[in-house]
Amino acid sequence: MIGYLLVFGVVIIIVILFLHFRKGPTSKNQEYILKIQELEQKLIEESANFVNLEKYSSEINEKLDRTMEKHVKNIIILKEDHQYFVANLKEELGKKYEKQNKEALNSQRAIVKGQISEQMAPLIPGFKHKTEDCLFIGKPIDFLVFDGLSENNITGITLLEIKSGKARVNKHQSQIDQVIREGKVQWEIFKVKSGQEIDLSLAGN
Repeated sequence: MIGYLLVFGVVIIIVILFLHFRKGPTSKNQEYILKIQELEQKLIEESANFVNLEKYSSEINEKLDRTMEKHVKNIIILKEDHQYFVANLKEELGKKYEKQNKEALNSQRAIVKGQISEQMAPLIPGFKHKTEDCLFIGKPIDFLVFDGLSENNITGITLLEIKSGKARVNKHQSQIDQVIREGKVQWEIFKVKSGQEIDLSLAGN
């Protein structure tokens, strides 16, 4: 674009010189010359402005390129950070799940082992009651012992709870112990009438 403007300016100057030397510096020619000079000056100014505009446009493009490059780098960094975070999260969750699963299995094994130990307690040396006299209940206590039951001569009744290690009695077991100590234990018979219907709605109460 600048080259075309310069060529156009040179052509105008040649025309001016040709008219000047051919007809002489008449007033009309002088007027044309002044106008052409003004046009030439404007052409030079426009050319300068265009050069400045191209320079400004080039600077803007360079800034945009640098900004875009910076944003691309930031996006790459964020993507890498995200992938690193996801990988660490998966690893941590995997370890946590493995630990919880292991703890759950150990807890379940301990419960099963404890239940087996409770039921097998009458076979352990040093147990004060006969195995035949023990009735396993499980909840809220482990055994209901009828001393002498195996000999058809019951001499005592014991509510027996089996504990191992650091295990302690729970709330219900403590309440049972307190009720027995206060003598709030009694014998009761509930007679069922012949042909009496069963109310199934009471089963959940």
